[in-house]
This record gives sequence, structure tokens and C-alpha cells, in this order.
Amino acid sequence: MPDVKGPLKELLILAAVAALLFLFFRVVLPRAMGVDSPITVVHGPSMEPTYEDGDILLVKHVDPSSLKVGDVIVFLNPNVPQCKSDPDFSPRCRIVHRIVGIETEGDRPYFVTQGDNPVTNPRPDWGRVPPELILGVPVLHIPVPQMGHLLLFLQKPLVRVAIASALVLLIVWDFLASTKEEGEQTQESEPGFSDESHHGDPSRLPE
Repeated sequence: MPDVKGPLKELLILAAVAALLFLFFRVVLPRAMGVDSPITVVHGPSMEPTYEDGDILLVKHVDPSSLKVGDVIVFLNPNVPQCKSDPDFSPRCRIVHRIVGIETEGDRPYFVTQGDNPVTNPRPDWGRVPPELILGVPVLHIPVPQMGHLLLFLQKPLVRVAIASALVLLIVWDFLASTKEEGEQTQESEPGFSDESHHGDPSRLPE
């Protein structure tokens, strides 16, 4: 098997790492949690002091019938229609609030929610949450707001395009620089005729 060196090797390593990360976050973790996008970033101060703005939550799917008053749930904003088809449409699509009431119509439960912050959310949320909009409950809390804000920043389409373009330019630049360097080294190492071999040694007479 040929030994891969230089920029091509770096590119293959980068591609392998990216593929493994994509596989884990887009296939393995969603299947384990039962949620298409199980990582949620808390947006705003409505859940303080339980969760701060930018905190990261790992969400696991649960049967809505098992939920009870007092549970914290992650659900899609019922007031933004685009959120139903694209949960990552906006950071405001996912709401993290606590259940403060459950109302039943027929055999369907509807959930009344409210943020824990008494200053920003002194009253329950407007409208009830139907079970089909509930993504799940938080099972892991990562209180690192800086990382959460970075994740939200990286979700912007223009940012993704800019990062991808920068990586491509970096790889091309590295490849061209390495190719030029290898070419110079090859040219210097090629055997050639020195002045001595071409013109002979004037201090040495022929025998």
C-alpha cells in the first residue's frame, strides 16, 4: 500500500475525523436519544436560575403520556410555523420550559408551560403545547455558555459557507506550497555535471 504523505495525508485525516463526528452526532446520538437533533442550546434567560442562556442540553425522547407537572421539557415553538418542518430554523424554535399544568381533551394531553425566571416569565406561556411538538426532556446539562453561543453561531448558513471556503483555501494553499517545496528539493538533489567533470581538472595531466 503506497505511503500517503504531505497535504493529501492531512486531507484524508481531516476527512476521516469529520466523517466520524458526523456519524456520531447525526446517526449514533440521535438514534440513542430518539431525537433527530438531540443537542439543544438554551436561548434567553427564561429558565434562570435552573439553566443559563447558552447552556447546552442533551435531550432524550419520552412518551408524552409519562410527563407530569414539574418536568422540564424541550418543545418546538407552536407560534412559529417553520419550526415544525425545520427545528433548526431558528434558535427560538426550541423552547425549554417547565410543565405547570396538564389539560386533557379526549385522550390527548395538552401541556401548559412556564419559564422558571419569575422576572421574565411571571405567568404561564401563551397557548398550550400539543404532544407532537414535544421533543423530549433534558438528560444532560453542560453549563458552558461560551460553547453554546459558539454552536448557535456555527449554525448560521453564512458562517458554515465561510468556514468551508476557508478550509478549502487553506488546503489548496498548503498543497501548492508543499508541491513547490518538493519540486525545489527534487531539483536540488538531481545529479548533474559539475564544472570539474565537464571541463576536466586543469591541475591533472592525462596519463
